[in-house]
Amino acid sequence: MNIFIQLDNIKTPKKYGEILPGGIYPVRITSAREERSYRGTLKIRIRMEIIEGPYKGHYIYDNLYLTEKSLTRLKAFLEVIGLDTSIKFMLTEDLLINRTCNVELIIENYDNGVTVEQRNKVSFLGYLPYRKQEKEECFDVDFEDVPF
Repeated sequence: MNIFIQLDNIKTPKKYGEILPGGIYPVRITSAREERSYRGTLKIRIRMEIIEGPYKGHYIYDNLYLTEKSLTRLKAFLEVIGLDTSIKFMLTEDLLINRTCNVELIIENYDNGVTVEQRNKVSFLGYLPYRKQEKEECFDVDFEDVPF
């Protein structure tokens, strides 16, 4: 068989569960759905897409639990993405979708009962206001030409 194939312009598929380096990533929320944990705890499952940088297009997942202990985390998340938490409101997927923020991602060791694996995790208060990553530019300036 002789087939000419050119794949340099084809995106490499993103491996589900790929460990990303710890750091801060700009993300856009792509889905948010209500679920229950295996213990029955109500949670919001968030999927976020990295929107800039070398990992653009990769996804980060997080669970926001609706327990008394975790409500501070939920409140911080909602405020960072621009929702007013001083008033009562109905939290819906539509309120969350397409909002942007920065996420602090860490790597943790997770014991799944059989082995200890590494996985990514959003730190407890790891939601930060979105700031577009800008490249610093240097300019050569001849200060004799500046009009002040």
